[in-house]
Amino acid sequence: MRRSIAILILSIGIVVLIGYAWKQKGEVKVYETKYKQVLKENTSLKEKVQAKENNEETKVKKDTDTFLRAFFTYDTSKGEQGWAKIDAYTTESVRGKLKPAGEEKKPEKTPPETTIVSAIKDVKLYYTAVQNGEKANVFSRVWINTTVNGVTSTMQMVLDIEMVYSPEKKKWIVGNISIQQPLGEEGYIN
Repeated sequence: MRRSIAILILSIGIVVLIGYAWKQKGEVKVYETKYKQVLKENTSLKEKVQAKENNEETKVKKDTDTFLRAFFTYDTSKGEQGWAKIDAYTTESVRGKLKPAGEEKKPEKTPPETTIVSAIKDVKLYYTAVQNGEKANVFSRVWINTTVNGVTSTMQMVLDIEMVYSPEKKKWIVGNISIQQPLGEEGYIN
């Protein structure tokens, strides 16, 4: 009798353990499914972040815009000239093209009657990747407000800019530039 009671208790215990293990197995499958779903979402989000971080067009356009604003925004009464602010955004050869001949020192402040104030009114950039992403061409249309003796005029500059990636500076810089003939605000030749 004791033996049969022990076997009965042991059998009931085994059945309870099997039931508990079966329930746990079901919960593990549910959690495993949730884990795989979260892992898939995480992978998708990582890919989206990487795509945004490596969006070359956005980076190139941003760095081109920064260069253009440095070059075309200045006030000579404060001792500013566009060519003096572009070193961080250009290669040595481009600095040589854009810097006036004989200008080796920092620009000096000008008297109020000869002051020139230049500011960008609008910029339109058109991007094309070149050479496996190592270079990019940016066609730029820049509207510039220039004020001399209190009189403001607007002109449009058309530039063909070649951007190259600088690993040292960790940004895109101007590798070559061609400035086309200035246009009137509406796009006609001055």
